[in-house]
Amino acid sequence: MTFLPLVTLELRAAARRKSSYRIRRWTALFAFIVGLFFIAIGFFGEREAGQNLFATLALFAAGFVLLAALFLTPDCISEEKREGTLGLLFLTDLKGYDVVLGKFIARSLNAFYGLLALLPVAAISLLLGGLTGGEFWRMTLVLINLLFISLAIGIFVSTLVRESRAATGGTLALMILLFAGLPTLSWLAKVANFPNYLKYLRCLSPFYSYLFSKDLLYRSHSALFWNSLVASHLLGWFLLGFTSWILPRIWQENRVLERKAVFSRLHRQGRGTVAQRAKTRQKLLPINPILWLIGDEPAIRSTVWLVVIIWGMVIVILSSQEPAKSLYTAIVGTLTLGFLLKLIVASQACRFFVESRKNGALEMLLCTPLRNRDIIRGQWLSLKRLFLWPLIILALLNLVPIAFLAYQAFTGPGLSEALQSVPRAMFSLAASCWFTFGLVADVFTVGWVGMWLGLSAKKPDLAPFWTILFVLILPLFVYPVALFVDVFLIIWASSSLQTDIRWTLSRQYQVPPSQMTPKIALPYVPPPPVIVR
Repeated sequence: MTFLPLVTLELRAAARRKSSYRIRRWTALFAFIVGLFFIAIGFFGEREAGQNLFATLALFAAGFVLLAALFLTPDCISEEKREGTLGLLFLTDLKGYDVVLGKFIARSLNAFYGLLALLPVAAISLLLGGLTGGEFWRMTLVLINLLFISLAIGIFVSTLVRESRAATGGTLALMILLFAGLPTLSWLAKVANFPNYLKYLRCLSPFYSYLFSKDLLYRSHSALFWNSLVASHLLGWFLLGFTSWILPRIWQENRVLERKAVFSRLHRQGRGTVAQRAKTRQKLLPINPILWLIGDEPAIRSTVWLVVIIWGMVIVILSSQEPAKSLYTAIVGTLTLGFLLKLIVASQACRFFVESRKNGALEMLLCTPLRNRDIIRGQWLSLKRLFLWPLIILALLNLVPIAFLAYQAFTGPGLSEALQSVPRAMFSLAASCWFTFGLVADVFTVGWVGMWLGLSAKKPDLAPFWTILFVLILPLFVYPVALFVDVFLIIWASSSLQTDIRWTLSRQYQVPPSQMTPKIALPYVPPPPVIVR
């Protein structure tokens, strides 16, 4: 038997796909355009031009890696479970590691090729100055390791669940815990004088290897850089090994074990009893049938509120100690968490049309007297129930440092200190209002574009990815006019959705002319003669 036969099969299939070649061309072209943009706006003559360009491309590569891992591996094994084809693989001589490594390599191939195409363009930064070869190669190792650990997390979560939403949500939660939760926990352990062993958890996070890859920070934190790089890499291999061991043991459906599982009980308790869920859904039906069909999402609501509450506690603690320094921290935290919430909004905005197209419910729904505005309004009501108040609280948290700063100034020894803090507070308030306005505009844009792509995309599973790319990633490079980009996308997506959805859906079933069978001219055959008596 061939060693790793599924890997060989998946690699041959990937070599015949056009996307394996397109992603390399588009990634390299995008990096080349960014480099030309930096040169055009005058960064070429600066002393640190190469370092600025490389930092931008490295940030783009890190975002590309995380998004690729979020949409490539989380549903690779859970999809096989839903379709019932995973058991057929284990009827053969294949082992757990054959399936896991085959899926891992097949799904990671495009992402690895995209990253590989980006690195030679990023190496141009060495010619511009301000960047050393050591920093370039350290960042290269960090990005490859970041791709590896992210894909390992996705395939690990995909083994434990069956539904696509649960796989994507679980992968996102573990990535947040690993990349942001562990550094935050380590910082809190240092501030609150917790036991020292909690500080070593930060070595599992790739965040420190990314942060300390720069020359200025690497000189004083070289040990932490290598510890974080090696520990996170070993964690990825552990997840792959554990996934290979556990997959042959849990791929079958076992309802008895599911009822006894701790996470299943917590999930059912979070959703309430059957009577409570039925009562809640009865309240939604008179409001809007689509809102009733979408139902409630307590897991998403709890996750969003948990993120906002944790950030609120952190910003209150920081503001009570050093309110002046917390002004900038609050804005940066709001931008980061706002981006995270926009990712969840994008996934939720695409969900209804994507799932309805998969299970055929959309065709049945369009046979009813529901109008386009009713369908769209139901989805907006669902998004409003989930994200309205968390976004409001997140925006109001920017005022917490200003409130502490005002209290500290007016209770201080003199009026001069209070007057000195007024310009800083006013600037922070203006920046908070501007970023809040941008957050609201992005949420509306993500909602409209996500609905349209979920309805019209050729590959529905990639609709959240395209939404995030077109609305959240690409406008960053034209940030001064990002608001106009949002307005254009809202007008385009809303006008497209206002057209007849039935006509839009019917176009997907039309056979293109190139695939139609050509008409063949048949010879004329006269009717048979009629015999008259």
